[in-house]
Amino acid sequence: MKRRGRLAGAALLALWAAFGVFVVWGAVRAPFHPDESTVLYLSHDLDVLLEQGPGAVTWQATGQPADVMRYRLLDAPLTRYLVGSARRLAGRPALPRDWNWGASWDENERAGALPSAALLAVSRLPAALLTALSFGLVYAIGARLHGRTTGLLAAILYGLSGVALLHGRRGLAEGPLVFCSLAAIWLALREPRRTWLGGASAAMALAAKLTALAVLPAAGLAVLAAPRVTSGPGWRERAPSLAWLGAGFLAGAIVLSPALWRTPAAGLRAMAQARQELLAAQTSALGVATPGLVANGPAARVAGLLYQIYFAPLAFWEVPNYAVQTRAAEADYLANPLN
Repeated sequence: MKRRGRLAGAALLALWAAFGVFVVWGAVRAPFHPDESTVLYLSHDLDVLLEQGPGAVTWQATGQPADVMRYRLLDAPLTRYLVGSARRLAGRPALPRDWNWGASWDENERAGALPSAALLAVSRLPAALLTALSFGLVYAIGARLHGRTTGLLAAILYGLSGVALLHGRRGLAEGPLVFCSLAAIWLALREPRRTWLGGASAAMALAAKLTALAVLPAAGLAVLAAPRVTSGPGWRERAPSLAWLGAGFLAGAIVLSPALWRTPAAGLRAMAQARQELLAAQTSALGVATPGLVANGPAARVAGLLYQIYFAPLAFWEVPNYAVQTRAAEADYLANPLN
């Protein structure tokens, strides 16, 4: 039995390694998304933080470009710091210009907003590595909940997800978001007495993408589903664990939100207003460019959610501003059936 267990473990590691190589090796062929330029442009915040100190990366810092200040309120910071770290290790500068969605592809390229192939490959490495590591977390969660077979099936389904492979390979938030979300749930299950670890991981997911606030209640459910440690009343054991989960989340959220370090309360209000304005603008733009993506009413939203997850073809872009320029890369990517 021990020998069979070792063989099964070796086979799982080999499958995981093969998946990791496939994800990282194929990252360079994922079609470019202009939002990657924005992340590369904002990755300069890491240079500012290291060279000028924490005060220079807050939402009210002086001497910073207006668009950078706006992005500090709109976007979670983790991805730009991961991309900035990879870029600095490779000795490459940030992009000098953000992508302008109102300009043509050629105009953006002349302005310096289109990254070189080498810079794009470097920027995608952190997300691709985290996407590959998520395979192991999916297995670990499934195995802990319902045995190794469940874990293996879950990991295989994750590895065959075209959505995870496409978006997890780009230098955007999805790779870090999925990894941190899975880590929060796994830690909540794995460490029922140290749930602050799961809370901190949930805060990292929030730092990857603000919509990851939904990870916190999921981690809380994982705490409630974890095996009992004592034979006493359940609420006496679970209440402190949930409290530590919340404390870990709060501490992590503060540490990972440099834009709010100086004036957090005012910053949160400004952030909520900026997000609301962006949401209204995006909904209006999508309603004109791709009306099918805007769902009206709860029933339509639920149906759209199920369709987008399980049935919709891969969406390489949200609005077709540059569909002509990316069409060849999309066809090349889809030519590999594993994608």
